[in-house]
Amino acid sequence: MRSVRVLYVSTLTNGFAVGFIAPVGVLFLGEIFGAIPFQIGAILSVSGFVGILCNFFAGKLADIWGRKPVIAIGSLSSRLASFVLPFTGNLWQATGVMAFRSLGINVSMPAGRALRADLVPTKIRGKLFGRFAACFNTGMVAGALLGPWLFNEFQFEEFRIEWLGGLTVKGIGFPFFVSGIMGLLALALLLLFVKEPKRKYKEKKLKL
Repeated sequence: MRSVRVLYVSTLTNGFAVGFIAPVGVLFLGEIFGAIPFQIGAILSVSGFVGILCNFFAGKLADIWGRKPVIAIGSLSSRLASFVLPFTGNLWQATGVMAFRSLGINVSMPAGRALRADLVPTKIRGKLFGRFAACFNTGMVAGALLGPWLFNEFQFEEFRIEWLGGLTVKGIGFPFFVSGIMGLLALALLLLFVKEPKRKYKEKKLKL
């Protein structure tokens, strides 16, 4: 049950990270690159299509490699994309980074759900899955409110990071950095404190 409790916190934090960046991503494309609604829709559709392709093999990889390694690979790549997105120089670069971010999210998602199913007893699985969904959606609601507010507050500011050689970062990237840090925190909680159950049998071979 300790692993389940940690998953509540991790799911809430992850939902906050996703909700934080979802509306800001659209604002970023419009404000920085002047993308029209059709272009924004096309970028989101491309990202979604990349995610759909990942779903077909990500779950099978979780069966072969284990749940936590696949979650780690997907989450790290998506959080890395969140940090990189504010530094993109044009719409094509932003599209590529957003597609990569979607790839990471959709690689980790099936493995995360499989891990929950492994941990939760069958008799109360519906109840606990409902709580997981509530935690994620609560985080998303809070993130969707705070993300655009931070975007509006800092979009015209600039920050100089001396320990990175005087790198100048536009304030418009602040929500993306917060989202990335929250996502990494959620991943750290899962990797450190959630124990993946041992399987009762070994699969001889799985076709991908």
